[in-house]
Amino acid sequence: MAHEQTPQSPRPDFSKLDIDPRLSLPDVLYFAEVLGAGSLPKMEGGTKKTSGSEIANLDARIAYLQNNLGIDLFTYPKPRLMADVMIDLITLCQVTTHELQPREISLELLDTFNLLMRFRHAKGQLMDTTLQSGKTLRQAGLDWNYSPGRSDNPLKPGAYKSILELLESALLAKSAPIQIADTIV
Repeated sequence: MAHEQTPQSPRPDFSKLDIDPRLSLPDVLYFAEVLGAGSLPKMEGGTKKTSGSEIANLDARIAYLQNNLGIDLFTYPKPRLMADVMIDLITLCQVTTHELQPREISLELLDTFNLLMRFRHAKGQLMDTTLQSGKTLRQAGLDWNYSPGRSDNPLKPGAYKSILELLESALLAKSAPIQIADTIV
């Protein structure tokens, strides 16, 4: 059954992932198969190309998470970061579940996902660095339009863990009625 935890897909250690944000294939399979992220409805829109703008892109991602998992990102301080990380992980799970056989092919996609998370993590580590001028790297990035310094999408300590836990909770809540129905039958 897709919603039962299997020995091949144990729960990832989110605290360790917050320090070193590299998911393994079993981590992805935990979200894809155990929690059911791979079986969520396909997202329509949600990219700049399909939505027409970054704002429309964000709105589509937030609406998808609200409609499919009950996550209201407008109640959180960094909705774009949270939506981007969650949607990137959900769509990685969906591609792994529906398109990639054997699963080892997904390792290349996973490597790219991990590079993005590591980049966000590294930016998060640097944002509060104080420069000789007394400004933080973020302030200097804004002043000089330096992209890695001005981005609103860094993963600061604790952020990745919190995002993964929120996604896990929402997926568990969504699968609870299915698990109850399966035990009644």
